[in-house]
Amino acid sequence: MLGGNLMLDKNAKNYDSGILPSAKNDLPKGLKPPYKVSVPPIETRAKLLEILGVENIPTNVVYESGKIIENEGLIEYKVEYNNSFGELVEGIIIIPKPKKNALTPGIVCMGGTAATKEGITESKFHRPNPTEGQLYGWARQLARLGYGTISITLRGSADRRGTTAHWEQETKLLSTLGRTQIGYKVEETLLAARVLGSLDSIDHKRIGLTGMSLGGVGTWWSMACDPSIAVGVTICGNIGSAYRHIYEGMAERHSSSMYVPGLLKYFDHGEIVANCIAPRPFMMIAPLEDEDMPKEGVNDLLKIVEPKYESTGDSSKFFCHKPPGRHVFLIDYFDRMVSWFDKYLK
Repeated sequence: MLGGNLMLDKNAKNYDSGILPSAKNDLPKGLKPPYKVSVPPIETRAKLLEILGVENIPTNVVYESGKIIENEGLIEYKVEYNNSFGELVEGIIIIPKPKKNALTPGIVCMGGTAATKEGITESKFHRPNPTEGQLYGWARQLARLGYGTISITLRGSADRRGTTAHWEQETKLLSTLGRTQIGYKVEETLLAARVLGSLDSIDHKRIGLTGMSLGGVGTWWSMACDPSIAVGVTICGNIGSAYRHIYEGMAERHSSSMYVPGLLKYFDHGEIVANCIAPRPFMMIAPLEDEDMPKEGVNDLLKIVEPKYESTGDSSKFFCHKPPGRHVFLIDYFDRMVSWFDKYLK
């Protein structure tokens, strides 16, 4: 389930479950943007930043650090930095103890809507239920495997969005200003990447992004917006086709914040990945029954993105894993993510 999914607080049961009664989609079939604009590939990122309302992300981020804890050969501490919305964003840094004359690759880790930075950095790496619910401790596990990590709870998560009525109102008002909730997610993600890359033991040229669901959203949009990100892995990240989401998606699972105003006037997800992420290494995990990602939309994206990577001379840098299954972070997906980072980030 993705950030800000819940539309109305009808009752506690629906609020807790994250699924609200669906409303009939009465949009006429085949509606298209009335004033379609062709954007040259080289200008896609600039237009994307404009649409999302993402302003310049500072290279040097001011942040505060907390008490250092050492355990299992890892160094852990909390950090705090501000986003441009005036909010304090908290992160948990876990890095291997520095080795002489060796820099460590870094990964920004983001959980889903119901997840928290504390949950994904738990000491125990486990799934309480093999096929449902959250995967815990996966960011700490990445640190155990030799990566420096910073874990954040993204804006729009259940822990940070406030009431759903407030979230909807805020999204509505921001849209008139040319600002989006996706844009703020991108900002927070890239600020976290800057914080991690500023550490003495971290190689700022080897920073990757990864996340599940809402964290997957933060991953691919942020990688598209910033060419300095080296590698990305999005897991169940609401990626494929914004157009397909309108007609074939489960709109009751998303707030209006997931529908970026004016996006389809210029391009869809496939063009964004092809023109803003390629040729950098990028992996998608897109289960065939994922409630947030119509498989037809994923196929639409692949028709655009796979030829683009082939044209770069190294098609292996893009991979889409399409297993049977629903919107769940399985340990198999974690293992595949680690293999991808081991190949392209270490």
